[in-house]
Amino acid sequence: MKSVPLKGWDDVESVHMVAETMRRVFADRAAYLADPDYSNVPVAGLTDPCYAKELEASINVQHASSSKVVKAGNPHTCAASSTIAPPMTVSSNDGPHTTHFSVVDAVGNAVASTYTLNDSYGSHVTSPAGFLLNDEMDDFTTQPGVPNALFGLIQSDANAIAPGHRPLSSMSPTVLLRDGKLSFVTGSPGGPTIISATLLSVINWMRLGMDAQQAINASRFHHQWLPDQILMEQNFPESMENALRARGFATKRRGHIGLVNAIGIDAKSGERLGAADPRDNGAAVGY
Repeated sequence: MKSVPLKGWDDVESVHMVAETMRRVFADRAAYLADPDYSNVPVAGLTDPCYAKELEASINVQHASSSKVVKAGNPHTCAASSTIAPPMTVSSNDGPHTTHFSVVDAVGNAVASTYTLNDSYGSHVTSPAGFLLNDEMDDFTTQPGVPNALFGLIQSDANAIAPGHRPLSSMSPTVLLRDGKLSFVTGSPGGPTIISATLLSVINWMRLGMDAQQAINASRFHHQWLPDQILMEQNFPESMENALRARGFATKRRGHIGLVNAIGIDAKSGERLGAADPRDNGAAVGY
């Protein structure tokens, strides 16, 4: 994102660049992501800085792209320099939808946990241990190129229903390191908006200099390639919506995007800064 230095979410150029980045990432998600036990997911190529530069070069910094034109890129063109290890996850049974919590103990062990249910109360079935069972079948591809029922996501035939396969989920539990030390633990519920809400919390903390609570409180937006529109929380001013429309974006208001719960580590004192999303009734608790 070197073309436009990010200034914050009251700056239309910053929102423009991140929304266009989301558009391209979700196009790649639709084409490439599926159960890695059965599909060759090009993780190294998708996360290579060379590929990021290719995507950046395709963004017009003054006018919105069209999702009819933007398609999945070719991450295989870059010589991959790294791979990413899968995140650690555990389960929880809080709440009627997907739940996320972040934990950091006194010696710096960290857990970002996202427990997915999909629809409200999942399958409406509870296991003998008391866990709600999900209804993730809608996250499989029933027909390539056709939006799924709950979130309107487009997915490929690599994500088709098959014995033993796991459906593609948007869970993005994230542990961020800075100079090799724990810095930020974050994640969210919210279907595909999980990805956007988690990304924005990381940008707010890492790039915009917000503290943990500010990073969670800040206004959010979401673009998932198709449908071709930006979802914006209600607290964005009308002037921002008008500015985005003037650049060619279609916009739609949303009550809230994600429910992020995060912990930031103060770089100087090492203090753990818990932050609960004010969009919900959660709380940050120390011990």
